[in-house]
Amino acid sequence: MIQTKQKLYVYLFIISLIFVFLDAYKILEIPLSWIGLSLLIIPGINEFKIIFQEKFLKYGFLSILLLSVPDIFNFFGNNFLNIDYQYIFLRYFNLISFFIVLIFSYNFFQKNSSDLFLALIRKFIVTFSVITIYIYIAQIFDLYEPIRNRQNTDLFEEINQSIFWLSQPHRAMGTFREPVLLITFFFPIVLIYLYLKKDQRYLIPILSGVAIGLTRSDYAKVYCLFLLVYIFSSFLLNKEFLFGMSIFVITVLFFSTFGILECNVNPESKECKEYPEDVAKINGSGNFRVITNASTPTSELDNDRILVLNYFYSSLSEIKATGLSEVNKNYQEFLTNQINSEMYFLNRTLPSFLLQRYSTQSFGTGSYSVTKYVPNVQNVIVFYSIGFGYTFLAIIFLLITYLFHKKGANLNVFFFLGLILMLCLSPIEEVNSFYGLILGFIYVKIFRKDYEQI
Repeated sequence: MIQTKQKLYVYLFIISLIFVFLDAYKILEIPLSWIGLSLLIIPGINEFKIIFQEKFLKYGFLSILLLSVPDIFNFFGNNFLNIDYQYIFLRYFNLISFFIVLIFSYNFFQKNSSDLFLALIRKFIVTFSVITIYIYIAQIFDLYEPIRNRQNTDLFEEINQSIFWLSQPHRAMGTFREPVLLITFFFPIVLIYLYLKKDQRYLIPILSGVAIGLTRSDYAKVYCLFLLVYIFSSFLLNKEFLFGMSIFVITVLFFSTFGILECNVNPESKECKEYPEDVAKINGSGNFRVITNASTPTSELDNDRILVLNYFYSSLSEIKATGLSEVNKNYQEFLTNQINSEMYFLNRTLPSFLLQRYSTQSFGTGSYSVTKYVPNVQNVIVFYSIGFGYTFLAIIFLLITYLFHKKGANLNVFFFLGLILMLCLSPIEEVNSFYGLILGFIYVKIFRKDYEQI
């Protein structure tokens, strides 16, 4: 029998997830997703005396303290601007909340509360999938959609969220600011449910597959390749065909491969009316067009991620713990060096009259916005490796080694590490309480049949 307090915690988890998923909205200048991430910490703080007995939490706090030495020196050395204090506080708040929620989730779901949580997750998946599909249709046909009042994820401040693609197929965003953010938060929840509920039903795999597939995210398609390997391995090793997960993967790949143009389906939409010449070209044949991803294979990464990987690769030979406050600044310096070099070589080839008339001006191409606005590396491994140095990489290696030592090389370990890899490949550059909740929950469901310590 589930106690009242346990039920309250489970319902608080779901309420928190609802707020986390309202990423496109804010109230009183506070993003609703921040409120959701903060609410997830409440049960852990309320039960802090119990979870602090866990050695893993103590080791986690000790590791954070040791890794944060560079930022501590920066703090007392007055190297921070006023905006840096807010930034560094949020970074460490997310890191600490991750450990608190991870340990609480691990302890909490060893009790009999996981079935209730999974039942509510099922309802959440169905509801959010329907909302995502509706918003996708609403954006095309100018139906009602709640006003998106949070600024975009672009470098430039105060830019409205973009919900329109002129020459590319429309993409599902749900209640997030970007399609890839929808994938980052929704995909793991669906995946966990399908992994734990190996039934023969169609509703969840198809409905969630359509919602995720409509994002047309290469990130989702690449991860579907991992799932295909997992499904095939499960069939060979365990003689078990994962029906629900297979339907889900097929649905995602289908709807992410084929898309429709908004101005082809509804040329009278308010956005399309702003581009009459382009709309005329799009609809010149008079036929309904279905667009594929043939020109952009899933093996290709977008330019932003390539730049981050180049930055990380160039830093490997001299990685040192710079502190979290310096990671994005160093990345900005890396990008601006490239742009300055590009401008220099381009200026060398300019006609002489331009060099004389505009002798003090720079000509070139590139993302000049990074010379003013600090970009994010958008990668967990890169962010913490540059900020904390080789110590962070050593800790990750030891944790993975420990997992293989305790659990062996099997499909459960493969799935768990694959889920972590998915989170690391997301555009979120740091861990947070949401990661702690889902990783603690799935760890218990996969590995824990008793109350042994982590």
